[in-house]
Amino acid sequence: MRTAFATTALALYRRCLLQAEPLCDVAVDDRGRHPGPVERYFASHAGDKGIRAARSQYDVWLAIAERAEWSNPEDVKASHPRASILKSGRVVFNIKGNDYRLVAALQYRAGVLVIRFFGSHAEYDRIDAASV
Repeated sequence: MRTAFATTALALYRRCLLQAEPLCDVAVDDRGRHPGPVERYFASHAGDKGIRAARSQYDVWLAIAERAEWSNPEDVKASHPRASILKSGRVVFNIKGNDYRLVAALQYRAGVLVIRFFGSHAEYDRIDAASV
């Protein structure tokens, strides 16, 4: 049976899991976003060159992920051909033409996606994407 991320995980997705936060009552901003790693990154880099474009591209990625019905890595590659599929259900997405990287852990059967890292390409080079 195909698990739809858009339906199965959306409630969890909106309640912190996407942002790598435990299920909790965390305050959200005026756009309904939780203060997870991506939001913290954007807040701490607000004046950086290109950050507005990165935010815009992240929002596009987020809209695609919310509607996605990824049941396997091939489905991810179909919607994001430049994504890198790693072991243990990890996927690296390029944001803003590879200037930024987003590492997500996916559990295809459960329909859950958890963002484990968001940062510049240089910051990404300093982490182990398979274990972050």
